[in-house]
Amino acid sequence: MAMRWAFDAHWRNLKDRFEGFVHRYWAVEVVAIILALLSFFPVFYILGVFVVAGEEFVEAIGKLRWRLSQPRRHLLSETEVAKRRETKLKRDEVKALPKMRPRALTLRSDDGTPALKDELRTHDRSRVKQNTVDQLGACDLWRFPFEVRETIWKYAVGGNHVHIVKRRQRWGSVYCPAKDPTDPVHRDFCTRRDEDGYHVMSAWPTDTKPLALLRYSECIDFLYSHNTFAFDDSALLCAFLGSVLPSRACIITSFHLVPVLERDWDSFSHRDVFVAVQLSIASFPHLGRFLDVLEQHPTIHSLTITPKFGLDFAPTCHRQVIPAYIHEFTHKLNLLKASTPVTLAWPEEPTGYVLYTSVATMMALSPSYWGREMYLPPANSRNFHLRMIPWQSPTGFMAFFIPFDVRCLHCASYTIIRRGTGGRAEVSFLPLSLSCTPPENVTLSQVLIRYWTFHVFCGGWIEFQYHGGRKEWSVLQGAQIIPAEEADRHLAEKEGLERQYPPAENPHERLKGITVGNVLDRVGVHRYGMRDIIDEPTMDAYYRNVGWQTGQAQGT
Repeated sequence: MAMRWAFDAHWRNLKDRFEGFVHRYWAVEVVAIILALLSFFPVFYILGVFVVAGEEFVEAIGKLRWRLSQPRRHLLSETEVAKRRETKLKRDEVKALPKMRPRALTLRSDDGTPALKDELRTHDRSRVKQNTVDQLGACDLWRFPFEVRETIWKYAVGGNHVHIVKRRQRWGSVYCPAKDPTDPVHRDFCTRRDEDGYHVMSAWPTDTKPLALLRYSECIDFLYSHNTFAFDDSALLCAFLGSVLPSRACIITSFHLVPVLERDWDSFSHRDVFVAVQLSIASFPHLGRFLDVLEQHPTIHSLTITPKFGLDFAPTCHRQVIPAYIHEFTHKLNLLKASTPVTLAWPEEPTGYVLYTSVATMMALSPSYWGREMYLPPANSRNFHLRMIPWQSPTGFMAFFIPFDVRCLHCASYTIIRRGTGGRAEVSFLPLSLSCTPPENVTLSQVLIRYWTFHVFCGGWIEFQYHGGRKEWSVLQGAQIIPAEEADRHLAEKEGLERQYPPAENPHERLKGITVGNVLDRVGVHRYGMRDIIDEPTMDAYYRNVGWQTGQAQGT
């Protein structure tokens, strides 16, 4: 106890002396406070480390979620992506016919090779049922002379514009319903299949099949000789001719090619991306091989080339090898012989410098912007015909409402799309004057606006059009306008069709989050920033359909 008392007394004296010393010298007090705070520095440091680590962890989780939401190709290396793409192309390519094609009646050769009849693979009779019909007695058409039947076949199966499309290990054909399929401005999207899997045009009668009109033995040649075959990829032509019998390939006389000469996605319709394969730099040599194949073709009656141009078409935008391929292609085209002049669509040169606002860029179109002097042969030695390509705006996404009741021509059954049905549409416009340069201070009365949308029930594409000069709406393809009375009568009898005709939302609910904008001023706006905007013609048609006010636009 004595030692404890002595320690407490001395500690109290020492403490008092230390406090007095600190109060006498303020600098010592500051140093003491700093030393006391420094003792807590490890604690603050550890807390800071935990806070920073937490923020980095949250950021890493966000990046991981973003990566997981992207397609899996982003998780692969470029080499692996290219390897898989090449493997897929080899898997899906249509095999060319062999040069030597033995027939079932081929005699046995001297070396003892078995006849083809022994090597043929027969199909299961339960799956493939083959019937032979005596057409001479079953069809009155055969009573006509051959010359009359030949004229009938030409009229029935000829004169069509046929898009050649490639599907997995097989070819497909699409009959184009456009009045002028080679129009460089109007691009039809007519690829669809019926319930049997055949590619047919949207306006084809649903109760009539193309094959029901044919008699194979007499009119098969007219399908090749009296139709125009269109290719969105120049490489498809070589593959197509290699997969057709030589006796039929040589009688094809009319071709239409739509090559891509630029890779500017904002200047092309997304429908074109769905139909065509975007060309890479390595694919440009196909342009030359396309002409090499045509030079060896026996007879060419008609050839039309409608290239797709982007806004960034100047030769300095990409490698110099691209202008060289285009120059070689146009000069080879000038030497090609055909019964009628070859037609090449090419834009007119702008008159003076024109500033054009692309997506987040400002561009100046010089008088030689489209390179007629650079790419095309001189006018005095030019053997092909030039067709002007008028200017049209890039394609953008906007909100859209069906302006009137229509019947979908893609659906197998009778299906109506009600007026005022909301959705999204790809919108573009072009001046009614069809000028080759971007218009300045243009108004709605001076443009033609196109709206591409699709029917959610069947996925078929439908094109609507608004004529600003006449203030008229129309539907061009994929659907057919019907009177409102017929639509109301059909919808009143929709028992059991709830999936086709879900309950319509309140008119105010359909406009929730949507504002009215000017489609003509959207060129400088990113295309993904206008999905909640409708233009004035769509607003007027919607107001008229819901009975809020009389719209100015009338359906045709």
